[in-house]
Amino acid sequence: MCCFKNGENIEQALRLFKLLHRTRQEVFKNDTRALEAARQKINEEFKNNQSETSEEKINELLKIASDVEVILRTSVIQAVHTDSDKISDNVWFSFICCCYFSAVLPLSFRQ
Repeated sequence: MCCFKNGENIEQALRLFKLLHRTRQEVFKNDTRALEAARQKINEEFKNNQSETSEEKINELLKIASDVEVILRTSVIQAVHTDSDKISDNVWFSFICCCYFSAVLPLSFRQ
């Protein structure tokens, strides 16, 4: 159960949670490994912070979640390796997801 001090933070957290998942589905479509890694990481980070009671910390976490969504939506590139020296557009690199969610999110969400 969430321990947010007001309903506005709960609504904002739920909106960001859903938005991150929609962005994940769009950004990593056709890449089941990246989709699953991102799904697990988003769920894990929100679950780990669901009992936060500090209004300041909650606002900080909401800002980070919003920033992560923007970065994910605008900074991940779509490509597939087709030859030893060529890359074509159509599938997301799994390593982008793994690197991003393994390095950036834990640093951002944890105290």
